[in-house]
Amino acid sequence: MIWFAEPRKVQTGTTNKFLKLNLGGVHFFSGISQTHLRSSYCLIRFRKCVGQLIFPCGLLTLFWGMTGCAGHSTVTPGMVLGFTRAEPILAANDLTYTKSLQVRWLGAACYLVQLGDRVIFTDPFLTHHSLARVGLGGSIKSDPHTVSNVLAGLPVPQAIFVGHSHYDHLLDAAECLKQPGWGEVPIYGSFSTRNLLHGYGERFTNTWQMVVTNASWQEVAQGIRYKAIPAIHGRQLPLFPLLYAGKVNEPMRRRPRRASDFKVGDSYAFLFELSNDQATNTIYFVDAAHPHQQGFPDDSVKSVDVAILCAPTWELSEGYPGNILQRLKPRHIVASHYDNFFQVNHKPTEFAPLADMNGFLIRTQNAARYLEFENILVPSVGSVLRLERKATGP
Repeated sequence: MIWFAEPRKVQTGTTNKFLKLNLGGVHFFSGISQTHLRSSYCLIRFRKCVGQLIFPCGLLTLFWGMTGCAGHSTVTPGMVLGFTRAEPILAANDLTYTKSLQVRWLGAACYLVQLGDRVIFTDPFLTHHSLARVGLGGSIKSDPHTVSNVLAGLPVPQAIFVGHSHYDHLLDAAECLKQPGWGEVPIYGSFSTRNLLHGYGERFTNTWQMVVTNASWQEVAQGIRYKAIPAIHGRQLPLFPLLYAGKVNEPMRRRPRRASDFKVGDSYAFLFELSNDQATNTIYFVDAAHPHQQGFPDDSVKSVDVAILCAPTWELSEGYPGNILQRLKPRHIVASHYDNFFQVNHKPTEFAPLADMNGFLIRTQNAARYLEFENILVPSVGSVLRLERKATGP
């Protein structure tokens, strides 16, 4: 704070009073008064000089602070930022039901992707716990009420896919499998995924399927197939190794209780294909930032319709996400996992710690300069994206 005060005035009347009472006192206080006058004059001059320096320096500092703290625009040259209403879910009798790809984001990397009656579900995580509870090793568990409320009214998927086994990708898997009609749904994941599910009861491993990574299409159900590509989960924090690294090598005999129980296991990027007699859509899905060329599909895959990309910690994975975009040229890019999954209140969704969404969007726009590009989408939790192929031909 910069402040100014008036110079003090010398009380000469007081000196005259002492003159009448005591001559010695007069000389004494008179000397003090003269010294005080000279000191006050010097102090006043000093304050004026300092004030003359502080004021312009203060303005200069304020100007520098305002301009130095200004960030880059989220919108890069040649792009347009727009907001649209989320689409309502299509009814089965809607004329576009069988040819519209519907992507519903449920938070973190949990999605329900649907083309007509072809439905898949990814990374079951719906129950949030606070950062303090997770970070301090407190008990975490799925909330049955939350899971049943979120899944109520959603179509039962033909398959569940788990990209890696951290708790924010697997915590609610067993509870999902308890929902009406979900008990026989196959769940594709690593051995760590299976061994963690075993902790909830052996019955939850009955539909587990090991992810196949041999570069060929794997049929899941009519009109649904996938390719899985081995990948490496990028670091979550600067200067720190990957949190909850390693694998769960043995079936757990009790429910996993802490975040540290959910080891990452093997990590995958997925390529999904959903098709019917009306449309075919390919979706590239990564639930964590991958460095270098990790998670790239084989050369037979030239492009995709949709890329769902994890946004947080992109800057800690070299080349991401530009390398993926240049390689796969998706028409639609969906920013994913940016919500704060430590948020346990009912306030508007917060950004995940260290998400740097502004930087992610700038990097993504700079990489999306290919002809096929249509848009970058940042959905709100619970919203539905409805994506249709553009008409081609004359």
